[in-house]
Parts: sequence; structure tokens; C-alpha cells
Amino acid sequence: MAEVVPLMIGTAGHVDHGKTTLLRALAGGSLPDADRLPEERARGLTIDIGYAELVLEPGRTVGVMDVPGHERFVRNMVAAASGIDLVLLVVAADDGVMPQTREHLEIADLLGAATGVVALTKIDLVDADLALLAEEDVRELLAGTFLEGAPIVPVSGETGEGVEELRRILLSRLRGARPRPTEGIFRLPVQRSFTRPGHGTVVTGVPLSGRVRVGDVLEVIPGGERARVRAIQAYHHEVEEGRAGHRTALKLSDVSWKEVRRGHVIAEPGYLEEAHLLEARFRHLPRRGRPVLSNQPVRFHTGTAEVLGRIFLLTDREVPPGGEALVQFRLDRPVITAPGDRFVVRSPSPQVTLGGGYVIGISSRKISAGRVRLVRRVAEREEGVFDLERAVRHEVRHAGLEGISGRSLCRIVVRRPDEVRPVLERLLKDGSISRVGERFLGREAVEQGRARLREVLRRFHEREPLRSAADHAYVRDRLGVSEMVLDHLVAGEPGVESARDGRLREAGYSPALTAGQRERLAELERRIREGGLATPKEGELPALIGASPDETTKLLDLLVEEGKVERIGSGVVFHRESVERVKEEIAAWIREHGPMAPADLKNLLGMTRKYSIPLFEWLDTIRFTVRRGDRRELP
Repeated sequence: MAEVVPLMIGTAGHVDHGKTTLLRALAGGSLPDADRLPEERARGLTIDIGYAELVLEPGRTVGVMDVPGHERFVRNMVAAASGIDLVLLVVAADDGVMPQTREHLEIADLLGAATGVVALTKIDLVDADLALLAEEDVRELLAGTFLEGAPIVPVSGETGEGVEELRRILLSRLRGARPRPTEGIFRLPVQRSFTRPGHGTVVTGVPLSGRVRVGDVLEVIPGGERARVRAIQAYHHEVEEGRAGHRTALKLSDVSWKEVRRGHVIAEPGYLEEAHLLEARFRHLPRRGRPVLSNQPVRFHTGTAEVLGRIFLLTDREVPPGGEALVQFRLDRPVITAPGDRFVVRSPSPQVTLGGGYVIGISSRKISAGRVRLVRRVAEREEGVFDLERAVRHEVRHAGLEGISGRSLCRIVVRRPDEVRPVLERLLKDGSISRVGERFLGREAVEQGRARLREVLRRFHEREPLRSAADHAYVRDRLGVSEMVLDHLVAGEPGVESARDGRLREAGYSPALTAGQRERLAELERRIREGGLATPKEGELPALIGASPDETTKLLDLLVEEGKVERIGSGVVFHRESVERVKEEIAAWIREHGPMAPADLKNLLGMTRKYSIPLFEWLDTIRFTVRRGDRRELP
């Protein structure tokens, strides 16, 4: 197989200006995939998309897409144009520039075509003066478009005049064109789906990005059916790998050809999703006399899909001819797109092209111009449409303290992990983001989170002056973050410190007790220490120290936080000195006698069940002992 340039030439131009005839001349007289339908051959009119493979020089070929020129089939032209890299604009010398000449050029421009050539056809039917007038007509048309200054080549598909010159210029233009990206996920907008005996389901189209190999599993969207690639053809040749920019046919198993049609997308699973709300940058064509208004019905074209819907303006009240705006499309049926995908917008009736642009992303809700914060986010997201690092920064930043996983990032930006990972590593290295578990947080969110953390603790100390620290659960609830994120905020915040039991407080904070509270605190500790292993239960303590139950609880909390007292459970409290002595005695007993039963503990320490059972259970909780049946062992 000759090398196939990973670019697609596409014809454009008015009906009956000789596009198919010219391609046959370039192909040496044979164009098997053009005008393949019986109706096309009978009427001598291109109705649907046709393909050809042109030999530009020995060993190098390129794919060509032949599109219909009649105004009734502009929808088919748009479906083809999304796969075109170089435009071959065809203008008949005897007719000059016609309505579909203008509209096809506009559509190619809106869909992002960057280069092209003009073929001035039927040159054999006009004299030199008329040919010159036609060429001037074309130059006037091209002014201000992506084809301004492009070569205009007089040719005749019937006599062959100028065909070799056109071939030479096409080859020169292709050498300077940028191939379709093979990075990114594989995705192919379906142009045809059919079946042949012994082949199963076959889908054809021009992949927009990525690569696919025989044996890969792809997803059919919409629907979500999985299909395995049995075979791949590029321009009728069996290949092991298909790639962006090649006209590709995939033989698929596990899916019926009836379930796949034009407008569907075949893609690597797990990235693309259907959406009927799209954020976009819209450009209104300058030659349209009326502005585009918000809530105006439109016909939306992207890839090979065509859907009715409405356009809503986010930054302007109207878009004048030649103007641009951020918009949201609300479509009647969902489509499958990715950031940066080009689209064309036409009016439902009469069907004329209004403009087009590129997709920014999928919306999760309807957005109106008055929702300033949401509109600002759309504008920020637009900055990352063609810049992966900016896109990653944006998504991480707006994930806030919840963070975002690498998998979710890949899905939003529609890029593979091996493309996103280096970007994340750069941002981690320069401190723009941080990693917490499997999620990524932006520096701004972390800084704001730490400021909120300090504020939460400040207010806690104001409300609870007798508490030395706040529980983790209390702080997490106020911040609305996970345990891992809270730990991350604390770790980098010098204004916050952990108490002995892991609770949190402002650095250097200590409770401010009155003289009376200090006396009652000392009395409380004395009572518990002297109680040994038969201390008063928690409910009995207020009367013993002459304090209210609420104040007693807070003073007891303070002793616990300072590590002087342990709450054992069931209202039992022991002084830390008693606890350490008990642990030593239990450990020594178990080492000498083996597993300890509750009765053994009672006999060892002279405790009643009121104290021994809560003590055993607490020792299990702190993993000092391990329960085996009704006995305890050391871990």
C-alpha cells in the first residue's frame, strides 16, 4: 500500500460546476466511490458524500471527499466538511461565483479549514476574457477568508487542461498542512453504516483524532453498545491500524448495522457522552442581514449530526452580522462532541447558514445571561479549549476543595491519561495544584480552605472557651470536606495545631479559666485520681465539685484533652495514672497466664463488673488487647 497522507481534501462549490468530473480527471478517469447511488448516476447529480483516492506522486496518495453542491443537500455537505483539511473550491468559469459557492466557502471556514486551492473549471467552454472575469469574481469572493491569496488554477475535467498543475499545487499545499492529531482518544463520526455477507457491520467515516487497532473495543454513542474491531480498511486496503485523517472503514462485531447511523460516533469507551446543553463560541456570518437573537430556533450541525434546537446568548442581547458571542445551545436531541469541535448553525426555514464556531464544553444546567458567575466560568473554560494545561488548571480550580480525580479530568477534557499525566506533574511541581489521595486540588482552593479553617477554629474558641480543641468531625462538617482534605489543610497551616487526641485548635491556644473554674478543675482531677479504679461515675461528679453538669462536662473534656483523664465508657472515667498501672498489670498477667477472662480481671484488680466490662471493651478499642471469644490476649 502506498503512503496515504493523513489529511483529507474536500471539494466545495455550486451544483453542476464540475466537482466530480474534475476528481475523475485527477484520479485518471476512475472514481469508484463517487456518485455510488443509482439516483446519483441516473440524475448526474451528487447527492451524498463520495470518496476517492488520488495519487499525487509515486508512492503517495491522499483521500478526497466529493460533496454535493445542490442547495437541497447542503446538510450532506456539512456532514462531510467536518473531516476536510484542505478545501478544493470549484468554480465554473462559465457561471462564476454562485450561491452555493459562497455558502460552501463559509461552511468550510466555520469548520476550521485552514488552507485550500481554487479550481476554475470548464475553462474549455469560455474565451480568455470571460475566464479573466470569472477569476476576478473568485478573488473578490476569497477576500477576507482563509482562502485569500490561494492559487486559482484554470482546469478542464474534460480535456485535462491544467489538471497536472492542479495536482502539483495540491501536493505543495498538503506538504505544509498540519495532519489530524493522532493523540487523544479515537473517535469517528459515522457517515455510513451497512452490512455485507460475511463481513457483519461496517461503519465508515474520517476519524477526528486518535488511533484504533484490530481487536480494540469501541463504544457506539448514543446507546453505549460495545463493539470489537474485527478489521480495518483505509481506502480499500486492509490495515492493522486506523488513524485520524484517513478515510476509514471499521468491521465491527457485537453490534447491528441497524443500530448505527449517520450522526452517531464510534469512540474509545469512557470519554464521550451525549449532551443537549452545549457551551460554545458562535460567529455570525457578515453577509447575513439580520442579527441572531437569543432563543432563536436553529439547525445545529456538528460532526455528521444534525439537530434542531435553540441558541441562547450569554454575553450579548443580539449578535450582529460579523459579530461573535458566548452562547448556550439547547438542543432537541443530544449530540456527541468534545471541546474544540467545530459546528455550523443554519436557520430551520429558509435553510441558510447563519454562522458557526467551536464547542467549549457540556453544560450541566441551563445558563442565562444574568447568571454572571456561570457565564464567567464559561469564558474561563474557553481559554482551555485549545490549551490542555489551561483546561486542566480550570477544571482543578473549579473543583474547589472537593477536588477532581485524574479519571474525571480525562473525561472532561477528552484526553487520554498519558496526555493528562505530564500536565498534572508539571502543575504539581510548580505548586499550582496539590494531590490528596486520588484527587487534585487547586492552590487557590487550598489557600481559601486554610483561611476558612482558621476562621472555624477562631469561632469555636469564642463559643467554647473551656474547650482546648475542636473535634475533627465538627471541623469537617463546617468546611464540608473529607478527612483526607482536612488533614492536607492542617498539614500546611502553621496557624493550626493538633491536640494530643488529634483534635484541632489555633496554634498556641489554651482555655482561659476563671479562678473558680481552675479550683473546680483541680478538685475534679483530685477526685478522679483518688478514686483509683472505683471512681465516681461521670453523672456523680457535678455534685462532688459543686459545678453544673454542663460546666463539669467541659472541665472533664479539658482533662481528657490534656491527657490527664480517660473516658472508658458507660460513664466510667479513670485518671491516666490509674490506666497506665492497670495496663502494666494486665500485660504482665497475660504473659504469665495466657488469655484473660473477665473474672480474671475482676480478681486481679478487685473490680466490680460495673468497671471491669467497660475497661475490657475500652482496651479492645485502643487495641491494647484483642478479644478471642470471651477472653483477651495481647496483640
